[in-house]
Amino acid sequence: MASAEDVRFLNVSTNCKTVSGRIANSDLTDQFGAAITPITGIEKIYVYDQSKTVQIYTVEADSTWVETGSNVLTFTVTSTTAFKGVISVELHDSVNIDIDLDDDGISNENDADSTLMTTLYTIGSCEIDCCIAKLVDSAIECACKCDKCKEDLLRAEKVYLMLQGAKFAAEQESNYDHAVNMYNKASSLCTEVCACGC
Repeated sequence: MASAEDVRFLNVSTNCKTVSGRIANSDLTDQFGAAITPITGIEKIYVYDQSKTVQIYTVEADSTWVETGSNVLTFTVTSTTAFKGVISVELHDSVNIDIDLDDDGISNENDADSTLMTTLYTIGSCEIDCCIAKLVDSAIECACKCDKCKEDLLRAEKVYLMLQGAKFAAEQESNYDHAVNMYNKASSLCTEVCACGC
């Protein structure tokens, strides 16, 4: 799977509605271990978020896609709805995905009938970023006369660290399940604590 060295960038906009990528020739290997070269072998890109609320397909003919010779592929996809959680970017070697060439009823199971070359991951963190900002603001505005004001700040710190863990799992380890678990933990911690019960 991809690492930081493999992908020159996979980025999410500050409003979490745009995902951009830049992939160079031979930087990635497919799911069977072969180098993806030339990059023009990529025919379709499928981008979706953790709950598949946002799903976007793009092909070379779309204006979202630019190939520089056979060396670099850049793409940008934009949604009207924000991407949330772990974002998957699937690279396919065919515009028709889920092919079952050996007619055994299972798509993409082997090299002969697979169109999926590899999957890259990143995080759509806008919802959690907003929560962290609210927790920090709550801690700053707190008028309690005891240590209860620290609770929101400590919670914001935990949420931030869990979010960073999710980003690392997604972007560096390419570990979807770990990234989802870390993101979900960050999301579940993302509640304001209104206290002053001293």
